Amino acid sequence: MISIGCFESVAPLYMPKLVAGFKKCYPEITLHLYDGEQHELMHGLHRGRFDLALVYDLELGHSINKERLNAPHKPYALLPAAHPLRRRRR
Repeated sequence: MISIGCFESVAPLYMPKLVAGFKKCYPEITLHLYDGEQHELMHGLHRGRFDLALVYDLELGHSINKERLNAPHKPYALLPAAHPLRRRRR
């Protein structure tokens, strides 16, 4: 059994394909999937609830082994059309 935590906004984008590919290669291994926010996933990882977690690289520290994924989707900041920050230049 492998327990995987995944950032809740990323789970629907990546987990179905990852799970299908994993199950094709390793049908005898059971996967337990959990979604949550960054702090919940990090807490679960440190406490042993998850074997691995898919999260954003936000203040992960040095006590975590991490591997950068080559993901085609990048997160975006969303604002209402009338929001004052929308008119600001970078």
